[in-house]
Amino acid sequence: MQNDENNGITLFDNENQKDINIYSVGSCDYETKSGKYSAVLEYKKNKKYITKNLQNVTVNQCIIIGLIDAVSLIKEPCKIVAITSTEIGVSSARKGKGVNKDLVLGLLKIVSEKKSTIEFDARIGGGEDIKKIIFSKK
Repeated sequence: MQNDENNGITLFDNENQKDINIYSVGSCDYETKSGKYSAVLEYKKNKKYITKNLQNVTVNQCIIIGLIDAVSLIKEPCKIVAITSTEIGVSSARKGKGVNKDLVLGLLKIVSEKKSTIEFDARIGGGEDIKKIIFSKK
């Protein structure tokens, strides 16, 4: 068990946890601030797809909310890899900074409550590849 001194969140490290990948992408109309996320939880060959329409959001907020909703579905402690096409501000949020710090800290809190660990894999410029994974439904 490890305590994150920056935000008081306890992170768990268990060798027997399942490895789960969560892919999340978002889109947003900048004029109306209407957005949507699509995400998939992937465990071995099993996939769970989720999508949601959102209001008054940015693209990054859509992505983070997708991660939050996906982690909320996890039923047992896991090692999570969160895969996005952009950085979501985790380092800044842990320092109490960033426009999405409350959402990011909320994500980290849910991970802790699930007694899970999370690693962030920002594949800059890899949005199309992530969309292929999410929308393949195979």
